[in-house]
Amino acid sequence: AGVATLDEAGVGEYIEELLADASSGEADEDVAGAVGPLLVDVGVAADEAAAEPLCAALLAALSGTSEAAAAAPAPAPELRTLGAAVNMLALVTADEEQAVAEVAKDMGPVRVNINNNISHGGPVNSLIEEDESEEAVARRFKQARRAEKQLKRAARREKAVN
Repeated sequence: AGVATLDEAGVGEYIEELLADASSGEADEDVAGAVGPLLVDVGVAADEAAAEPLCAALLAALSGTSEAAAAAPAPAPELRTLGAAVNMLALVTADEEQAVAEVAKDMGPVRVNINNNISHGGPVNSLIEEDESEEAVARRFKQARRAEKQLKRAARREKAVN
């Protein structure tokens, strides 16, 4: 809540810059003297005395030291050798197969045949028919007229919408 209050008051970035200066070697007392009144003015701290512990906590967090961290050092991770050789490719493949199986289970059977779903069921990239019979020419002309009408309708709809 205090950080949101600082951001709402428009001093959050300014305090961040002051703290960045503190990490570059500026005296802690100078930073606390600059940040403390801002905390009081914004209402995060009731008075200068209440702002001092907040400033100290900010500076300690920035420097990475605190009383609790100094009292209890982090335990070193336990390192040990593996009992046998590990094949990372096998582990990754197993994880991938498991993920694919979960997705397949959630989606169910899916069959999409693009060639049958588009237009008349022929191949999508089929060449123009080489049939020169009168019926084939009439069919192609009819298809072209339908396409023109669809384009005109789409243009009218778009014009009406806009």
